[in-house]
Amino acid sequence: MLLQKLIYETKNKLQRVVNLENSKRLATGVKCFSERHTRRKRKFEVKNQLSEVETVVSVIAPKI
Repeated sequence: MLLQKLIYETKNKLQRVVNLENSKRLATGVKCFSERHTRRKRKFEVKNQLSEVETVVSVIAPKI
């Protein structure tokens, strides 16, 4: 139960970061290619972390 709560909180935090990046991009607009590139890269890294968390959940959850 504790593990499930931890996983749930981690997924929520990562999703908030993705949403924050999206809202920043919409609010400020795209200023230059390099800025757009770094934002995409950061967003992609966060999505990778999110998928890693989901993978861990799918592996560990059946064993609990």
